[in-house]
Amino acid sequence: MRLASQMERRELGAGEALDSEGRFGVVLTGMIRVEGGLLRPGATFSGRVSALTPATVATCDRKAYEEIRDRA
Repeated sequence: MRLASQMERRELGAGEALDSEGRFGVVLTGMIRVEGGLLRPGATFSGRVSALTPATVATCDRKAYEEIRDRA
């Protein structure tokens, strides 16, 4: 199983929030605000985030991510 096949892409407008509790996420484009700072493309996250600028993220179930990671 490849991680890319498990990821769901989501477009966020500036100011839009996303609750990704229990999920693994990656910032693809834009700037994302998390508690304690800002994330740029390539950064990973979980939990509640909000887009500072229009942004694209990809998320998948955290268990799926951990299973793939542990096999690598």
